[in-house]
Amino acid sequence: MTSTPAGYKSPRISFIWITLSQVLCTLPLVPFLPLWVIGLCFFCIFWRWMVFLGRWSYPPKIARYALVVTAVFGLMVHFPRLLSIQPAVSLLVVTYYLKLLEMFKLKDVYVILILSYFVVASSFLFHEDVYMLPYFIAAIVLTTVALHSVNRTEHHLEKGGTFKKGILLCLQALPITICLFLFFPRFPPFWVLEIKKEGPSVGIDESMSPADVAELGAAEGIAFRVEFNGKPPEQKDLYWRVLTLSQFDGVNWQSLFSSLQAQAYFNQENVQNAVRENIQPGQNTYEYTLHLEPTQQPWLPTLDRPNSVNTKSSFMPDFTTYQNKMVTSMMSYEAISSTSSVLNLELSKWSRKQNTQLPDGFNVKSRNFAVSLFNEVNKDKVAFIDRLMNKFNSEPYFYTLKPGRYDKDMIDEFLFERRKGFCAHYASALTFLLRSVDIPSRVVIGYHGGEINPMGGHIVVNQYDAHAWVEAWLEGQGWVRLDPTAMVAPWRLLVGVEEMLRQSSSSEVPGLQSSIMRKTPWMNQVRFLIDYTNHRWNKYVVNFNQQSQRQFFENLFNDYSLTKLVMVMTISIAVFLVLIAVFALWQSRKGRVSQEDKYLQRVLKLLQRRELSRDPVETLNAFLVRIQPALTPKQFNAISQVFKLYSKAVYENLSENEYERVIKRLRKETYISARLLQHVFQ
Repeated sequence: MTSTPAGYKSPRISFIWITLSQVLCTLPLVPFLPLWVIGLCFFCIFWRWMVFLGRWSYPPKIARYALVVTAVFGLMVHFPRLLSIQPAVSLLVVTYYLKLLEMFKLKDVYVILILSYFVVASSFLFHEDVYMLPYFIAAIVLTTVALHSVNRTEHHLEKGGTFKKGILLCLQALPITICLFLFFPRFPPFWVLEIKKEGPSVGIDESMSPADVAELGAAEGIAFRVEFNGKPPEQKDLYWRVLTLSQFDGVNWQSLFSSLQAQAYFNQENVQNAVRENIQPGQNTYEYTLHLEPTQQPWLPTLDRPNSVNTKSSFMPDFTTYQNKMVTSMMSYEAISSTSSVLNLELSKWSRKQNTQLPDGFNVKSRNFAVSLFNEVNKDKVAFIDRLMNKFNSEPYFYTLKPGRYDKDMIDEFLFERRKGFCAHYASALTFLLRSVDIPSRVVIGYHGGEINPMGGHIVVNQYDAHAWVEAWLEGQGWVRLDPTAMVAPWRLLVGVEEMLRQSSSSEVPGLQSSIMRKTPWMNQVRFLIDYTNHRWNKYVVNFNQQSQRQFFENLFNDYSLTKLVMVMTISIAVFLVLIAVFALWQSRKGRVSQEDKYLQRVLKLLQRRELSRDPVETLNAFLVRIQPALTPKQFNAISQVFKLYSKAVYENLSENEYERVIKRLRKETYISARLLQHVFQ
């Protein structure tokens, strides 16, 4: 059998620091790792601890190679797409822990601790909220403490000195870190890897049923935040457009422009010009910056109706905004919208056909009702729409997030039997009735409303603000917005879902924790403060990109160039390094007083007050013999113990644990001696 190396024998406290550092650095990644990788991490820690305790030996080389090959094969099987973030991070964690099984030399310890910093950095790919920052700082400090502990060359460090030194090193690195963050040139990435988390996409999808929208309306989580340049629109006018759904199969509504189809229109100048020609901006124009949370979708919300978006995106023919990549991390973009814009005064034959199609064999009762009502108003489209909206307003229809499941003919059942549903049920029913008489119409899904944070003045739009409404095309007016929900639940548009549920004490959304926080004024202020802090963190740190750096530099120096940027960065770092060197030099000249010297000096000063001074060349034993006549027996015994323990700490070759025990006893005897001597002086 091949023998394995004896391995690096680190001090016990150092090994504890290393293990704690590994665990703390890895915990934020646990939700994104395969279960078997987590099990492998525990296995490696357990084995290495058994080696440290001397009960087991290191696994042989062939076993270590087998573990590496098996782990890599497992990652290839678990992740179909290897060129993405999660398999890369999983591989990093696997190597991070497998390295424990070959920690033979001090350099192997260094490799593990340096990897710890990379593991913490990889956690930022998945956690961008500011509340995780203290945790990451703690992980970095603990790793630095572990790194310092394996470099200790003497036993006589103050208790807690290792931890203090680790904090000091991190504080020294902080100015340089800030300098690099602000001034290190930011270049566009050479390639982009998608950070796609396991599970469904967040928010609105390209194919949805009314039940899906109702489910989204019961969800928590922030969809996006908006900052307006000036006064924002009124609450009732805050319609946030994401997608239009024109294809209906009897149950589900689907967009005409899926992600794949939308790519054909992306950045095609002739298509973009045609779309913009069909937008006639109105007078109510708003400029704003939208900070979008990750959605795993390529669609960008805009205030209805958008005129322009300042990002690499394109308008689709249905006036939705598409970018040629998934929103996998927080992004910000500026946009201009005019709520009174006129869309498509002329409608193409293809668009008319797509927006009047209905599946055969569904909802016959609703079709007949629509045709009958249309004939009653002499086929006047405006009068027909007014009659439908009045039907929702005057008849007993109810707004609820939990209408239950509908059968095949869901429109018939909703309109004439159960009469209760979410906004998507009303939008779906109205669109179906309009199409039954060949009025082009479509469902628009997005969000409505939002809550103003008084601390920052920005608007917070949550997932439960998801909303669906209708657009109908009318001659001479283009696409006209119709919102049947306003006829049934006008307070839904005036105050928003959260306030509506709070006022009605509804239990339809048991997970809506922010409604609970609203009821207590101080908790409400805490909620606003948390959101404000997160918003500022995202705006100024997470989204600090090349454009932000350029603007920051121009604000400081009125001019920007790459040469000046590098020069400022170099000078700033040099200044900080000089300051750190001066501080280190001052510390070295100041000298370090060990714990045993500190306790001895305390006792000697108390004796000096009784005019019992020690000569510079006098040993402790000789000094003790000389002062014995001036001391009581108790004082003599206590001071004798102090001198003996001091000599033991200084002159004997103690292990770290023995040294700590001696210092603990010395502290106790010093306290007793001081109390006895001070009692005499009082």
